[in-house]
Amino acid sequence: MGCLPNKLGITTSAELEKAEEKISKEQALNIQPRLELRDIEGVPEGMQEALRDFPVIKIAEGSTKLLYNGGKIQEKYFTKQPKALQEDEIAAVYDFENHLVGLYTLKKEETNFYIKPFKMLV
Repeated sequence: MGCLPNKLGITTSAELEKAEEKISKEQALNIQPRLELRDIEGVPEGMQEALRDFPVIKIAEGSTKLLYNGGKIQEKYFTKQPKALQEDEIAAVYDFENHLVGLYTLKKEETNFYIKPFKMLV
């Protein structure tokens, strides 16, 4: 059975399945090095310097699932935050183990702040 035209020039479903499996395995091997870069000590010095310009927000342990799924996180889950929060400000967000997760935008809902992903690094 044939398959749609593709960048790999594959013409059969069997070939396509093998190529997809190979690509998946290669991507899986690359996951661990990327996870290790989340810790600020593992981040290259140039990136550390760039991150110093952003306010830091740390998130409580119980909200890790929300954090890594890219959900918005309410201010009540912040364990560390800048003293003066401003709406639409971008902050560097870390999980409870001090791993850098990404840059998040601060938003305001009535009297409470929340963050939502701007650029996730995981």
